[in-house]
Amino acid sequence: MSFVFGRNVLLGLAPVLLIATLASSNATPQGNESRVADANSKKTPGNTNRYRFVNLNKVLEGWTKAKKTQEEFSAEFDRRAEGLRTRIADIQKKSQELNTLQQAGSTDEARKRARDLKIATEEVKYDQEQLKNDQRERRLRILLSSYQQIQDVVAKWAAKNDVDAVFVIQEEDAADSDLLGKYERALVRQVLWYSKDLDISEEVVKLLEVAAPAPMNSPSVVPAAGTARAAPAGTPSTASKPAGTSGNK
Repeated sequence: MSFVFGRNVLLGLAPVLLIATLASSNATPQGNESRVADANSKKTPGNTNRYRFVNLNKVLEGWTKAKKTQEEFSAEFDRRAEGLRTRIADIQKKSQELNTLQQAGSTDEARKRARDLKIATEEVKYDQEQLKNDQRERRLRILLSSYQQIQDVVAKWAAKNDVDAVFVIQEEDAADSDLLGKYERALVRQVLWYSKDLDISEEVVKLLEVAAPAPMNSPSVVPAAGTARAAPAGTPSTASKPAGTSGNK
């Protein structure tokens, strides 16, 4: 499945997780070689690489709570968009009625309807822009929340498994027809090839299912980096309502 927030959007937020869980052996004083050798002997045999990879979209698609948040996000904004379409259809109908009335002569009723129609049109334009801004803000906030939770889980996994760094990898969709997009992503790709044995995405999903809450999905401002606090209820929008308007109809 394709995650609604976009296959590569999280990659744009953070090209590399780079979970720094540097083992103490990296700064081992001279004379402790035997201790280092003993520690190395306790590592999992057959895989001594001290780095791993995570496919963020694979994690999001497998994380139940993230998928539920995605569904709620889509349902809310589909509902709001449908409400706007209904209002636009009503405005178009009233515009046709006004044209018919004006053809019969410029009357006080026609002028009153024209004023009302102008206000309704301005309100719809404002609410369309507000919907776009709200959707973009909520989408970013959910992504930031998801990324922070994934990062926290990966950091704990890396520390437990004696891993120095975890990198984000990207897998292209063979059915994707966006050739230019593929080319542009290839130019900035951090990893050209990796062993599937080093992909810990499925393990991260399992840990998220147990430990992490669902990503935030409530109408609030985007939190500052490293925070997950929502704005107090009733926080006013930064946008201004068109002068002379009276709210949603």
